Amino acid sequence: NDRFIFTDTSGVDGIGDFLVGTDTLDVAANWFDGNALNGEWVKINAGGTNTFIGFTDGSADGLVDNMAIYLQGVVHTTVTSAIFV
Repeated sequence: NDRFIFTDTSGVDGIGDFLVGTDTLDVAANWFDGNALNGEWVKINAGGTNTFIGFTDGSADGLVDNMAIYLQGVVHTTVTSAIFV
C-alpha cells in the first residue's frame, strides 16, 4: 500500500503506479477536507486509462490553479472518494 501526500499547489503531480483499492491520496485539508459529497474535487477523463483529479474553488473556471493529480493507467470511472484519507 502506498500513500501519496499532497500539501501545496505545485503543479500537476503524476503517479504512474497508483492502484485503486490499494493506494491512497492524502491531500492537505485546505484543499480537501475528506468529504467528497461537498464537491471539493472533480475527476476528469484524461483519455482511455488516465485520470486527472482537480480541486474546486470559487474562481471563474472553478478549479484551484496549479494543483492537480494525474493518475496514469487509472480509468476515471474507478476513482471514488475511497482513494482519499
